[in-house]
Amino acid sequence: MDTVKTKLLLKRFDYELLMKYIYERLTPFSDDYRNATQLYEELMEAEIAEEDDAIHNDVVQLNSNVTVEDQKSGKQMKFKIVLPSQANVGQGRLSIFSPLGIALMGYRKGQLVTWKMPSGAREFFIRDAFPG
Repeated sequence: MDTVKTKLLLKRFDYELLMKYIYERLTPFSDDYRNATQLYEELMEAEIAEEDDAIHNDVVQLNSNVTVEDQKSGKQMKFKIVLPSQANVGQGRLSIFSPLGIALMGYRKGQLVTWKMPSGAREFFIRDAFPG
């Protein structure tokens, strides 16, 4: 399995949306503190694209269709990354602010993403990602 080693790449809109999430949740008393802290660290190193067409189609972003493989279980999951108001796991729509949604944002097809989930550190291989 090949992995692509590149910087996190985000559209300006997605970057600002994620930063807003962080500022609303980055308090030690919040349930989302760990996710917000991890996300903030990732965003500080991210490359921000001012033009939408500067982002490759295989970068996970808002409204992307994504297929990932959990490296521990081998289970593959397919879903679309959406805003929380559109999320419905039963219909394959995952909130951008869910732990997995946050973990995948800005990474590309072929990358292995390690993230601290509520159940512990997990690795996900991005099998496919394309605009929705």
